[in-house]
Amino acid sequence: MIELRLLSGNRKGESVSARPPLSIGRSPSSGLCLSEPGVWESHARIACAEDGRLHLTAVGEGAVSVDSKPVRDAVLRSGDRIVLGSVTLEFRLAPACQPGLQGPERLLWSMLVAAVLLQLALLGLLAGA
Repeated sequence: MIELRLLSGNRKGESVSARPPLSIGRSPSSGLCLSEPGVWESHARIACAEDGRLHLTAVGEGAVSVDSKPVRDAVLRSGDRIVLGSVTLEFRLAPACQPGLQGPERLLWSMLVAAVLLQLALLGLLAGA
């Protein structure tokens, strides 16, 4: 998961979490729809490359900069500042959410204890016969 925090524009202060690939632009079909000046219908895309790194790619003629450097394609790192038109975003890797494992772990241990007790009971029956 990635997280984009809007540092400027109409939605300043808002954070958006998403899974790549993520399209960014004015179009309502964009994963992140931005209506600010200078943002094109389809402005940029964040996707995972074959090497596992996240890339920001400018789409069409949209101007994109990462950490004040104009780019057409850039590898993103947590904390990078992305500028699309008049909007500034901060890119972050979203914190990993791991489901609680206490319930399944207790169930597993209970089953193991039950299996051991069953084996001991069977050995006791066999020894008494």
